[in-house]
Amino acid sequence: MEVTGRNLGRSLTEALRARGSEVVALSPGDEALREWTAHQLQDHIVRMALGLSHEGLQKGDRVLLASGANLELFMIQVAVWALGAVTVHLDDGLSEAQMGEALGRVKARWMVLESRQTLGALELMNGEAVSQATLVMRQQGDAERQASRVLSVSGLLELGRKRRLYDLNELAQRMYQVPEEARAAIVYWPGEGLEAAALSHHDLMGAQAPLPVGWGVKVGDRALVTTPPGSRVGVIASLRLLAHRVALVFPEPDAPLHRLTRQARPHGVVGRSSDLGRLWEQLHSWRQSERSVRGAFMRGLGWLGRKVDEKDEEEGAPTLEWLLEQGELLGLAKDLGEKLRWVWCLEGELASPLRAQFEHAGAREFVS
Repeated sequence: MEVTGRNLGRSLTEALRARGSEVVALSPGDEALREWTAHQLQDHIVRMALGLSHEGLQKGDRVLLASGANLELFMIQVAVWALGAVTVHLDDGLSEAQMGEALGRVKARWMVLESRQTLGALELMNGEAVSQATLVMRQQGDAERQASRVLSVSGLLELGRKRRLYDLNELAQRMYQVPEEARAAIVYWPGEGLEAAALSHHDLMGAQAPLPVGWGVKVGDRALVTTPPGSRVGVIASLRLLAHRVALVFPEPDAPLHRLTRQARPHGVVGRSSDLGRLWEQLHSWRQSERSVRGAFMRGLGWLGRKVDEKDEEEGAPTLEWLLEQGELLGLAKDLGEKLRWVWCLEGELASPLRAQFEHAGAREFVS
């Protein structure tokens, strides 16, 4: 089944049932969901996964999620799965007393609730910090709004047994603003206006499959994702890599490869065979141009040495600014093979000549 705005809620509900989670029904007619395409979802899900990882969410953690039908909840749900954490869902329509009982039973270190649920949770749970926060909200007036406001100011509240409670709206906003530490691993976020890929329920579940055993992916690696934004296989591969705590780097289309390798220096490359072929062509083109730039740079240095004491300049001779710019370019540009260890071919076969080129660059593990 394709995941569109009309059936996204139904597909997610089925995914929850398949994972043995308590199910909360999402409205398949939610207007907000109809306007989102697959590559836009990928963009925000990856942002949220990076943000949650920065907050300290780890594989195996239990996360209690709010009930409701909105896009932020869906994206947080998939981002939690991508990091290998487990989700628990409250049934919709619980009274405050029932929710308090449920919170006592659910052993979840993380809780993401809507503002009205957040206030109820604060009032029903024990702890001095919780009592103080509740008292402040009561004194300031509008409880629902103040719950969101107080949590925004404090970031998070440490509850009893080291639980963390987030307001859904506040958390979603925080996740859109990726921390600088995480942003350093991101060169480019996919843009707008590209054709959307259809994601099925099977795809969402497949994104949680473990990576092949025995190949060279390590926690903390940087992966260069060469599939175009919105690619179905690219979205699934991205989520699987995130679950293995791999940072994703999205190259800007047609961007100079030396700029990308200088910033990213990836440990692995993932893409379809056609994408990997285009990547290598771009690298080869840069190597050829590097030789010509280096030659011009050295000739320019020679000219500068001869003319350093002369005030007049030959027409068409390189300027000092140009030389400095080219020198910086050559000094910072890094070869793709500096850290490269693995290549993941998603679709198609990696032709022998192309594989040999990647092996020459340093890759030793190939998975398809």
